[in-house]
Amino acid sequence: MEAEEVLPLGGEPSFAGDGVGDGPFVPGGGSGGGRGGRAGGEGADGDAGDAGPPWLRQAVLRQVQQQIDRDPYPPAAELMGWSGTVRVGFTILTDGSVADLRVVESSGHGVLDRAALAAVRKAAPYPRPPVDQPVIFPVVWYLPP
Repeated sequence: MEAEEVLPLGGEPSFAGDGVGDGPFVPGGGSGGGRGGRAGGEGADGDAGDAGPPWLRQAVLRQVQQQIDRDPYPPAAELMGWSGTVRVGFTILTDGSVADLRVVESSGHGVLDRAALAAVRKAAPYPRPPVDQPVIFPVVWYLPP
């Protein structure tokens, strides 16, 4: 897997690939002492699943980012100084609900994995795609050194 670009805080998302999961997703918002991050960037690992319309890619990342912005960094992970990347996968059904939510690749810390899944779940419902749409994207949790 190639390295994924992460936008600095306050950066605007950009999507240049062809799948819903093309951009890395960096949770944590602009507050909280510099921990967390912002959604966007370009990934080059090619495992994003079926192509999705750009409006859906942008809406999904925006909604998950907004949910993470509302939630604090997982307290146990912050206490232990844990950071990591969780690749999450799910399907957006034609009614905007989420199905088959799962960790595709673990961060190595269950608390970070569970927080990423919870953010996706809590951010639903999503815009309604014309057909069930698979989604895979990374959620990058980080704390400043």
